[in-house]
Amino acid sequence: MLYGDPNRLDLDLTPYDRLRVDFDGLDQILNFNVAIFTDEGKSQLGCNLATIQAPFSVDLLLSDFVPPRDFSHVRYIDFIFQAGNPLLSQDFGVTKISALRLGGVRLRPVVICNG
Repeated sequence: MLYGDPNRLDLDLTPYDRLRVDFDGLDQILNFNVAIFTDEGKSQLGCNLATIQAPFSVDLLLSDFVPPRDFSHVRYIDFIFQAGNPLLSQDFGVTKISALRLGGVRLRPVVICNG
């Protein structure tokens, strides 16, 4: 799921310390990655998520993206979802994507994705 293509976002993420992705549940293991593209190049962070049969959130700390980049001029953001088992279908829903400052409100269980 790509944001910013074909027009660049020119998004400034420096006031924030994390991206939060809200899911409405997950029925199988999911390999989840986010790639952020800037004028300097690509930076990526990902993790494997276990089955969670209830709404939950995943936090991706911007300081954990590799390699470190200046996120003041983000061109594109690619959210990559890969099934843990390629032979089975997978059901999940993303309900919201947001950039948050440290200490953002947590209304549901949060998984910290740190690679």
